[in-house]
Amino acid sequence: MEGIIELFTDRKKFRDKEKNLFIEELYKEIGQLKVELDWLKKNLDLSVKKKVLLIKKERRTTSVKRQAELLGIARSRVYYQPRIDPYNLELMHIIDEQYTKTPFYGSRRMREALKRKDYFVNRKRIQRLMRLMGIEAIYPKRNPQSLPRDARYIPIF
Repeated sequence: MEGIIELFTDRKKFRDKEKNLFIEELYKEIGQLKVELDWLKKNLDLSVKKKVLLIKKERRTTSVKRQAELLGIARSRVYYQPRIDPYNLELMHIIDEQYTKTPFYGSRRMREALKRKDYFVNRKRIQRLMRLMGIEAIYPKRNPQSLPRDARYIPIF
C-alpha cells in the first residue's frame, strides 16, 4: 500500500515536468512567430494602398481586424471610401480633352483655355489635377551637357 502512493506521486511529478517542457516549447514557438511577424512588418515594401488590396473582406478564417494588424495598417483604411468631387471630375475631363488637342499646354495655358470655356480655376488646382492624371506638357527639356560641370553627375570608378 505504501508503494502505491509513491507510484502515483512520482507519476504526477513526471506529468508536471512534461507539461512544463511542453509549455516552454510553445512559448519558444510564440516568440519565434512574433519575431518573424515584426520582421515581416518592417520589410514588407508595399505602399499602404497595396497593403489594403491584400485584405480579403470575405475571408471567414481571419477577421479584417487581424489581417490589418498583420499588415501593420489601421483597420479604418480598409473601409475608407474617398469622396470624389464632381466638379474636379468635370475639370479633369475638360483638361484631358484639351490635352489631347494641345499636349504642349502647361498649367498656365491650360488655365487660360479653361477660362475661355467659363471655368475659373487657379493654376495650382490645374497643376494638382494634371499631376493626379499623370499628364505633363510636352516641351524640349534641358540638355544635361549644357549644365555647369559641377552640377552634372560624374561617376567615379
